[in-house]
Amino acid sequence: MNHPLIVAASAVRLKAFAPYSRFQVGAALEAEDGTIIVGCNVESASYGLTLCAERVAICKGISEGFRCFKQVAIVTDTPQPTPPCGACRQLLWEFAPPFYGAGSTPAVSREGITYVLVTAARRDVGEQDTLYAVGPNGERRWACGLGTGSSDEIMSAPKIDHSGYVYVGSGPRAWCIVGLGGPATSSWPMYMRDAQNSGRAR
Repeated sequence: MNHPLIVAASAVRLKAFAPYSRFQVGAALEAEDGTIIVGCNVESASYGLTLCAERVAICKGISEGFRCFKQVAIVTDTPQPTPPCGACRQLLWEFAPPFYGAGSTPAVSREGITYVLVTAARRDVGEQDTLYAVGPNGERRWACGLGTGSSDEIMSAPKIDHSGYVYVGSGPRAWCIVGLGGPATSSWPMYMRDAQNSGRAR
């Protein structure tokens, strides 16, 4: 895929310092003026001191005078989506306000479709929460607006049942959308592993 952020994240991933996990990650952020800032993961023998690629990119951007980022791309060598960890999501939430807490944990179908929910940046002015379906090649298949909730609502991560239906909800609101294929056969295809939230890996 030739998106500039993905190209930049792919290139910087090769510079990652990951002698322990061998899991190289690259991240690229787009600042408000279009500048692209990159970062890669840096591991430490003391695990807690390891830096994720997203945080490296954010800190680099801040040190160069940027304070707000529009979008991020994260690239690994695995075909499965690799969402940011909690610490990276916190920084993205603080320095990328249009994300309004970034996106949900993704759910992946056996057809390779990734579903992710992005909450609206400005619910107070009528912007909608949106469920996206992304194909195996990274291209958007479709987007489904889910209406406007209150500013304090927290949306659930998407769930896929064995018939391929995708479920999302928040408080009194819930949706069922026809997807493509049941859950992926991976050990953890969605948040809490399955539609029953069992939390047990296969």
